[in-house]
Amino acid sequence: MLFDASQLNLFAIKTVRLNLSYQGVKDVEEVIDYPIHITTLTQRYFGQILYQQGLIFENLDRTQNALQKYSEALGQNHLDTLVVFRIGQLYERLGRREEALKFWQMDGEIISKYFITQGTWNTQNGNWQQANIEFRRSVSIDPNNYLGYLGLGTVSRVLEDWDSAIDAYIKVLSIAPDDLDANYNLGVAYLKKGEYSASREKARKVLAIYPQYIWAYILMGDSYRLESKYDQAEEWYKKVVEMDDYKSLGLRYLGINSLAGHDAITAISYFEQALKLSFEPELFFWLGQAYVQQQDYENALAQFQMATRLAPENYSFHLALADSYYSLGQKEDAILEYRRVLELSPGSIEAESRLNQLTNGS
Repeated sequence: MLFDASQLNLFAIKTVRLNLSYQGVKDVEEVIDYPIHITTLTQRYFGQILYQQGLIFENLDRTQNALQKYSEALGQNHLDTLVVFRIGQLYERLGRREEALKFWQMDGEIISKYFITQGTWNTQNGNWQQANIEFRRSVSIDPNNYLGYLGLGTVSRVLEDWDSAIDAYIKVLSIAPDDLDANYNLGVAYLKKGEYSASREKARKVLAIYPQYIWAYILMGDSYRLESKYDQAEEWYKKVVEMDDYKSLGLRYLGINSLAGHDAITAISYFEQALKLSFEPELFFWLGQAYVQQQDYENALAQFQMATRLAPENYSFHLALADSYYSLGQKEDAILEYRRVLELSPGSIEAESRLNQLTNGS
């Protein structure tokens, strides 16, 4: 049977349609076994047919047949990114990782970007483990694609794997040393690891590049606060207060710093000033914590109630509210709130422990 190019193009359309609509195994097999004779066909169109046949074999879980068709497509000079990608994907599925990488690297820059897109999509949808896989694929294909390492850093930060986050951001900075987000997030990772001097070094680097990077000032303050150097922390938080658009944020951190230094009266003053500027649930939460430090549970209760009204899905706010009820001896209300905490954060050890005490009398 002879085809000209236009007839083959119609055949390709039929193949795609069958592949996408999946009209039945019988029809699919018919397309796979359809006799193709190259006479007047261009290699380009023949490569397309071989690729489409490979897709159908994939849908039938006939991996080896799919590999054969994709390889034949490449043999017809059909060096298409999708063909290269599919072959690599099938080799990876078979556990032949090195062969997968060999094919992906044939069109490495484009395929690396594809994996970054997949990783970003999974990140946006909270699929952190799959995002991690996609970003690792990206950098294994193109080790100079710093966006892949940025993605790995983001995933590691969310999963609180700070060692991996540090490794990822260091790799980013080896490629793009002035990247603001990488410098800042590396500083955060150092902070979480208790490496406060290293954290400040990165914060200063950020501010040297972009003095308006507000969170770098917060990072400086946090690094001193966590070392119990409250005066130095206060200096940095006050720099935030001096910026009109961020005054409320700066006051909040000044209050947190005062709480850490066990100065609840000053903390209350800062939080109340901040609330005059911004009606945020976090401010009510921290104001409540200041009252807890004073053992003023009635006032603390009122603040936590407001915080949970404004942010009903925040389990930390509900836990603070439950603890206030518990401290005031309001057993039934405390039980309801601890149960709400467990709905929002299953496995909360503190909520489970207090709930067992209240319900079992132990």
